[in-house]
Amino acid sequence: MDSTALCTLRDCTFAYSGEGAALRNVTLHVRAGELVMLVGPSGCGKTTATRLVNGLAPRHFTGTLTGHACTGGLEAGRAPLESYARVVGSVFQNPKTQYFHARSTDELAFPCENAGMPAPQIRERVRQVAARFGIADLLDRARIRGAAGDAARGVGVARARCERGPRADRRACTGPTRRA
Repeated sequence: MDSTALCTLRDCTFAYSGEGAALRNVTLHVRAGELVMLVGPSGCGKTTATRLVNGLAPRHFTGTLTGHACTGGLEAGRAPLESYARVVGSVFQNPKTQYFHARSTDELAFPCENAGMPAPQIRERVRQVAARFGIADLLDRARIRGAAGDAARGVGVARARCERGPRADRRACTGPTRRA
């Protein structure tokens, strides 16, 4: 295993319960500062790979994993799912489907609230992250579920970074988008 990797998939094969393998013998090492894009046709395993990286498989999306999947020292299938929240963030293919709140500011604050941050620190963190990602004009906006694709993705990416700060070494797993 590569000890410098932030994320490692080594010889991973994953089959969802009652289905054939969705991912076969995949090896991936992601180091600090690297940008990795998973590209391929529908059904090739992109989403399954990101589910291994963010800990959703095999715990939430049950199935059989062979090989080794480790992100930030957390091993897929062994580490508690909630441990991943401080290590990896995810943005769905359609980020509007992952929102818990109707207002953008509340959505950005959500991971900080879950981590137990004090309210003044949350407000400052939201302000910093919004400025860093160029979405300050979206703060306090109602109905982010109705926001255009790029605006919704911007809020989703910022939310994935909010808990650890605007410049944190945080990985965001992004599902396929309609834009290249």
